[in-house]
Formats: sequence, structure tokens, C-alpha cells
Amino acid sequence: MALIKCMFCGEEISDKALICPHCGKDLAEEKIQKESVFVCEECGTEIPEGAKSCPRCGWPVPSKEEINNDVPQKVEVTNINMPKLSENKKSRITKIVIAALSAILILCIGLAVSRKNNAEKYISNIESAANSMLSGAAKTETECNLIKKVWYNTIYEKSDTETNKYTRKNGNGKFYDDFNDALSNLFSDASFKTAISSIKTNQESVARTMKSLTNPPEQYADAYDALKDLYEVYLDMTNMAVNPTGSLQTFSSKFNDADSSFMTYYNKVKLYFE
Repeated sequence: MALIKCMFCGEEISDKALICPHCGKDLAEEKIQKESVFVCEECGTEIPEGAKSCPRCGWPVPSKEEINNDVPQKVEVTNINMPKLSENKKSRITKIVIAALSAILILCIGLAVSRKNNAEKYISNIESAANSMLSGAAKTETECNLIKKVWYNTIYEKSDTETNKYTRKNGNGKFYDDFNDALSNLFSDASFKTAISSIKTNQESVARTMKSLTNPPEQYADAYDALKDLYEVYLDMTNMAVNPTGSLQTFSSKFNDADSSFMTYYNKVKLYFE
């Protein structure tokens, strides 16, 4: 316990005393009144009751509600001007936005044009491949007909001004006993060799084009499938001219079937690029 002086009579009393034993004053009530006096948080000066600000430094006095509830003071901020963009800055920003949108638009248009060009190029390549096969098939038809004619005239010893040089010895003598000798003469002929070489070149060209057409765009998948069917028949035909096999009957029958099928498949492919 500590001793303090009574605020009324100056005598020493206990700091726990509620009434001064010397002068009889009610110390508890006075203490409550004293504690109710507000002290400025800024400079420590006692502020009279009812004052709205410190008489010394002007610090605002919080309301009783704010003191009791420990609510922080609200400070109203007024007259704050947000920075305004100058017309030049606005213009630059607008130009940047327009430029960005224009770039996006140009990119989208470019992609669309590119897709369209690729699609047009693809169908153009299908047309090119089909027409190359048609050209090769036409040459093959001519040469296969000559092969059949030489083959037939040798077996049946039929004289013909076009085939005698292949089927008869010295061109006008006795017919060869083996048709293979006649066919060998045909394939040794310079003009026929040139024709067969042209067919082989056509095969190589078509093969390259077909390879470039793999993985078709979705809208041309059916066209590519039709072209593949045509390509299979084309290879059967051209290979018969390059390397005839079997008997005359099987060779003739196989060639006639392939020749007929080729035009059927060609007309199906043609529908996609007409």
C-alpha cells in the first residue's frame, strides 16, 4: 500500500482510501470525475469538458461513443482531385487500342485467307493428280493395245503392217514360235521404249503428288478417298504396260476391267473440282 496526499486537506492517506479520514471528503467520486477529464493525445493538455478540440494544439476531441467503443475516428477526405488525362494522352491511348484491334483483325483475316488459299491449293492438287493419271492412262491404253496386238498376232500368225516387224523374223519371214520373242522385240523398239519411259515418269510424278495430299483438310477427306481409289486402278493399268504378265486372255481381261474402272473412278473425283 502506498501513501498519497488528500487532494482536499493535504494529509497523507492510503491510495486505496475511498473517504479521507482527516477531512471526510468522498475521494471515490472525485477520482471518477478526475478520470473523466480528457487529456489531449497529441500534447497532453487537459481538455475542458464539452470542448471539440485541444485549446493548445487544436487536436480534435473524439466523441464519448468513440471513446467508450474504442472506434477509430473517421476522417473525411475532401477536395481530392484525381489526375486527369490530357487530351494528347487520351489520343495516344485511343490510337494504341485501335492499332491493337486492327492488328488482331488483320491477323484473323490473314488466317482466314490462308485457310482458304490452302484449301484451294489442295483441291487444285487433287485435280492435277487426277488429270496426270488420266494422261498416263491414255498413254497406257495405246501401248497395252499394241502389246495385245503383237501377242495375238504372234500366237495366231496374223500378218499386220503395224506388228510384222515384231512378230515375224526379219519383218516378213516366218512368225516367231514363242510370243515372248515378239514381245521382246517390241520392248526393244526405240519408239516403244520412249513410250514406256514416259509412262514410268508419269507414275513418279503422280506418286509425288499423292504423297503431298496425305492428311487432307476435313472438307476434302471424301475427295482424297476417291482419288486413292483412282490411283489404285491407275497403278494396275500402267504396271501392265511396263511389265505385262500372264496369258493373253488374262492380260486382256485384266486390262479391259482396269480401263473401264479407271473412267468410273475418274468421273467420281472430277465431281470435286468441276
